[in-house]
Formats: sequence, structure tokens, C-alpha cells
Amino acid sequence: MSSRIALAAAALAGCCVFFDAPRLKHVLADDQTLFLRGAELIRHSGLLYREFWDVKPPGIFLLYLAGGSIFGFTDLGIRLMEMAILTGFAVLSFLWLGPRIGYRAAWLGAVLVIPFYNSLSVDPDLGTVEGLACLPVAMAALGLLKPRSNWRLIAAGAGVGFLLLLKLFYGLVAVGFWAVFLIMDRESARSLRTWIILLISAATPIAATVAWFAVQGTLPDLIDAVFRVPYEARNAIDPMMRIGALPEGLHHFLSGTSALWLLLLPAGWAVREKRHERRIWMPVAFLCVWMVTGAIAIVVQFQSWWEYHWLLILPPVALLAGFGLDWAIFQIVRGSTARRWIAGLILLLAAFRTIGVARSFAVDMFTDREMADNRLYRDIRRDEARQVQCGPSDTAFVWMSPMTPRFSNCRLASAIEGDNMTVLPASVYRRVRADIEKSSPRYIYVSNRDLVRKAPWPNFESKFPGVLAGYDVVYHGVWGTWFQKRK
Repeated sequence: MSSRIALAAAALAGCCVFFDAPRLKHVLADDQTLFLRGAELIRHSGLLYREFWDVKPPGIFLLYLAGGSIFGFTDLGIRLMEMAILTGFAVLSFLWLGPRIGYRAAWLGAVLVIPFYNSLSVDPDLGTVEGLACLPVAMAALGLLKPRSNWRLIAAGAGVGFLLLLKLFYGLVAVGFWAVFLIMDRESARSLRTWIILLISAATPIAATVAWFAVQGTLPDLIDAVFRVPYEARNAIDPMMRIGALPEGLHHFLSGTSALWLLLLPAGWAVREKRHERRIWMPVAFLCVWMVTGAIAIVVQFQSWWEYHWLLILPPVALLAGFGLDWAIFQIVRGSTARRWIAGLILLLAAFRTIGVARSFAVDMFTDREMADNRLYRDIRRDEARQVQCGPSDTAFVWMSPMTPRFSNCRLASAIEGDNMTVLPASVYRRVRADIEKSSPRYIYVSNRDLVRKAPWPNFESKFPGVLAGYDVVYHGVWGTWFQKRK
């Protein structure tokens, strides 16, 4: 690697750190707290899916375990892990895309990712699977580009394995990449050795994870949580009940990235004029397939459709936008008069649409830690500190609030207490009820949203009839209600 490219990579990493630094002060919300607590359980030799249960595949808990081991099992440590992954993605994309689409275009695209990632995300959206998947997805695709080496093929295969551990639906993205590879590089794709390397490196992280669960004796628990429960959950609630969330999430993503979509116009212009340069076709195809298959993977998750799921396809949009930005700047400097006007107009409109991103960055930059320690975090911590007085033998059952146990000294009455449990099948509710009856917890905490839900959404009492009959309300907070067992 030449000194100029190394210097550009270092400058890119510095820009990524600068744009992401304001988010380091933000605390972890529900999902991230759930992942962190699962990672801490593994750290202390606990049994995932038996002593701590959630429907998420193991990849995100193992990722948080790695991040916590390196940076610390704290809010700051997890934010640093997220920064490292995003920065690593940007530098990798720059180095591996540069020889194909141009180093300047690759640099510009990579540097756009983090500002838009942060502007699209409120606190609960950060540190989720969708955003952290950018690095393994980039490995899975860009490792197949030329100049292709054994190490890049291993990285490409391993990226696929990591993706499947993060979320099974992301296998659709990997299939798309391999289809492009088969179609556009037939000579290399016919090599048996190439496919042996890809398949073995993809299978290795999955096989290692399965073997780890098997050694612990929790392989049935893994299969139950990742396969059986999601299959049963398909009929727990009509997925069309959440159909409105799909266009809302898409609108949020498209409006938040409108500047990038404007820059796709000169990107298409550049691809058309460089269509005789075969080196650009495969990377552009990979980025387009990433967007299409990623969108499909989002849509088929019928009972989800959260806004942050669309972060999965932000990186390819930003990288293609960088290609367009580079081309538009070139036209302004060296193009004809007509091209200068067109390119200038596109850049002006894109700059105008970036005002919201800049404002979001400025707000984060000048917000102190106390303000970033949002109201949800403060209220839950206050509720725990003032309302829960558990003795050594007391247990508490917490429903739909992973943050609450983080500040409580009570032992949990059940391993099941995640964030969005309304879409789970009856078998999970039966297990929870059995846990409650066995433990007879002194306290029960229920998220207020699950107390006041109305049909057709089931609320806590409809799922667990009679459980609260022996309890009285001792505190009704902003986010949840504490019940105490009658003496």
C-alpha cells in the first residue's frame, strides 16, 4: 500500500471517529442493554437461552461479549465497539473499493456513512444488529473483488458466517453476492478451490458456535430460541397488524437519506459513461444487490419492521453516493458548461438536504453527558433506586424492560423478560407463568405499554390472567408499574 493511500485511510479513520465521537456520551437503551446483559452472562459462564432468554440469534450477544472484553462492559465500552466497527467498515470499503471505482470516490462514500447513520438513529437504534452488520456484509461482498487473494476469500466467507449468526434473514444478502459472483466472474466462479475456501470459511464461525453450545449442553435451547419459537410466532399475531410500520420506516429512511439519493443521479451518470471500464461493474453490482436483497430481508420480517432495520442498506447507498459526489465534483472542475450547471444544481440540492444531518451532529456535539443521559434512563434508574428494596432471598419478575434489571438488586424470577414480547407464541408465556409460580416473586414490574394495550394487541393480564391478583401497586412510574406481593 502506497504512503498516499495509507495517509488517506488514516484521515478517513480520523473523520469517522470525529463524526461518531458525540454519540459516545449516549447511554444504552433497551435492546443494547439486553445484548450487554447477555454478553455479561456468557462472560460469567452463564448459559445463554437457558438462564437468559431472548429470541435473537447468538451473534449479537457474542459480538457484545467481544466488544465488552476489549473496551469494557459499560455504556462507553459498547459505544466504542460500535465506533470501531463503523470505522473498520469505512476503512475496509475504501481500501477494497478504491482500485475498482477510484480511491477518491471510495473515500467520499465511506466518510458519508457515519453522519447519516447517526442522524437516522435515536438512542434505541444505536448498537443494533442492522447497523453493526455493515462490516461483515462488506467483507462478504468486497472480499470477492479483484485483486482476489486467499485471505480475501476467507474474509468473504467468514463475513457470510458472521451475518448468519447475527440474523438468519441476512443470508439473502449473501446469496445475492454469490449470485453476482457467479454471473460476473465465471472463470473464477468455476474454480472448485474458490468455493471450498468460501464454504469452509463461512461454515467455521457457525460450526464453532454450534459446538460451543453443544459442549455446554444448551444446543436444544439454541435451536428452540432461534428456530422453533420464531416459527411458532408467525401465527401469534396477524403480521398485517403492523403493516403501517413498513411505509413509516421506509419514509423515515428515504427522507433522512434524501441527500444521498440525489447523489445517486450523478452516480448513474458516471456508471453509464464508464460502462466500458469493466472493473467498476462488479462493485456497483454488489452495492445494488446489497440494497435490493437487504430491502427484501427487511420486508420478510413480518412482525418487525422497525425504523432502524433500514440501517442495513444505508452503507451501499452512501458508497454509491460517494461515487456520484466524486463525479459531480469532477464535472464542476473540468466538465462542459452544461454539465457544470447540472452537477452544481445537484450538489446544491444535496447540500440543502444535508442541513438536517449537520444540525443533528451539532446538537450531539454540544449536548453534555447529563442531557444525553435521556429521561428514560434517568426515570428507570430513579424507580429502581427508590422503589425496589429486595432482600437476599427476594426475586422480581420484570416484563418488557431489559433496562430495569440493570439497576435492580433483585434476583430475576424468570430468564424471559425481553423488550418486545407481544409477538411471541403461547409456549413462551407458559414458560413465564411456570417461572412465576415457581419463584413466587416479591415484585412484578410491567412496562406501562403492556398494561394499557387494547385488543387486538394482548396486554399483560390477558397473557397471564390472575397473576397480578395477589399483588398491589406500590409505584406507578412514567415507563412502568411496580407491583408488590401482599403479605
